[in-house]
Amino acid sequence: MVPERRALRTDITRHIQRYGTTLRSEAEVAAVHAGIPLPSSGLEAGRTTPEDRQPKTLIVWGRNDPLVLPAAAEFVKWIVPTAEVRYFDGGHFVLDEYADAIAEVIIEAFPL
Repeated sequence: MVPERRALRTDITRHIQRYGTTLRSEAEVAAVHAGIPLPSSGLEAGRTTPEDRQPKTLIVWGRNDPLVLPAAAEFVKWIVPTAEVRYFDGGHFVLDEYADAIAEVIIEAFPL
């Protein structure tokens, strides 16, 4: 087995042993692999703020980011379910690569 997969399998096994549950999404797998603690009482534990009280959130992500994979954006979306996720074909510096397009998305998402 590839070492990275073995490490990921070990992380998932630890998660299941600790929380007594299975992972429900690729975002949870990415979180466990990155060492981000997951809520102990299940999916809803991470959503303690009522939906109508959550601030409007825009997540801008590079599809080709080799450092922070797109699954991390989905994990943030899982934590903030009202968030809007917009992907661009850029890499880790997507804000530099697509500055004008992202500025338009921000203006669209947060009109004055």
